[in-house]
Amino acid sequence: MARLFLHIGTHKTGTSYLQHLFHLNRDRLEQAGLHYPRIGSDSAHHALVEVWFEIPDLPPDRFREGGPDRLWEDLVQRHARGPGTVILSSEAFSRQGREPIDYADLARRLAPFEEVRVICTLRRQAELAQSVWLEVARKGRALTLRPYLNRAWTEGLCHGVSIDHERIYDRLLEGFSPDRIHLFDYEHVRRARGGLAQALLDLAGADLSVSDLRQPPPESANISPDPLGFYLASRIAGSAPPPAALVTAVTDILRTDPPRPTSLLSRAEYARFHSVYAPVNARLVDRVQPWQPGFTLSDTAPSGKLFYRDDVTEWKWLEIAARLYADPPRDETTIADRARRILRKGFGR
Repeated sequence: MARLFLHIGTHKTGTSYLQHLFHLNRDRLEQAGLHYPRIGSDSAHHALVEVWFEIPDLPPDRFREGGPDRLWEDLVQRHARGPGTVILSSEAFSRQGREPIDYADLARRLAPFEEVRVICTLRRQAELAQSVWLEVARKGRALTLRPYLNRAWTEGLCHGVSIDHERIYDRLLEGFSPDRIHLFDYEHVRRARGGLAQALLDLAGADLSVSDLRQPPPESANISPDPLGFYLASRIAGSAPPPAALVTAVTDILRTDPPRPTSLLSRAEYARFHSVYAPVNARLVDRVQPWQPGFTLSDTAPSGKLFYRDDVTEWKWLEIAARLYADPPRDETTIADRARRILRKGFGR
């Protein structure tokens, strides 16, 4: 009988790249005893989640007659009694919004497989919250930052994405025993050779290297833009997503020597994430280590290497305003007018 590895994200932890990589190399994975099922034209397995809630913008060919329940039946019939290891991947399995996954039901659906492992990658909360904000804004909705952050601190949710890692773990335990759950630290796996994809291949026991696989096009990785440059550009434009030329112009002006990664958060906001979630993460590590010896999570403390929102001085704002007034992005005549008001409004402070 087959094993099944269920990769549930979380969001913004390299999931898009992994899904495109495995989808593109399905035949090569098959040769190594790994089955990455095809569901329509989607590179991931989001459609399986639709037995619990609907996911917008999925390919229309994801279902045949019978809907998502039929997908589950086909998956079990096709793979559960066969050899090898099945890998499913969808970050939607980790969503914790108004219509959360029923993990007990999920476990029952996977019960015909000989062994089930749930794999979840966890990211620093401040960076995860920032990345989710950017993803939503890129799709046309710039969430007002203060209430967005307040909900992240008090409810552990960012637009339906849970950043309370202990809550996710508790929910998973509703369907799976702790020895069936494997957690990765995002910072650790992304810096390791081969990244998350290699970590998952190694966990599955595959004699396969990411370097052996065809690489998907760069745009499939869904890499976020410069956080602070994009945030300030969206404030200046008054809409999301802001013009790409505006993002580029603002990002260029913010560039430091030596280069420093940016954050759309202030130092105090980043520190608030640390004070709220460092104890949560420490408890989770203590709970997981008996089942996963050596497991740790990256430090959540603010980094001195980041360029924060409150590092943008009046001189930087003046430079931004002068650049945009002299050379506004094409077809964006209101940008020059907005530039005149930048300092008076105190954007980003």
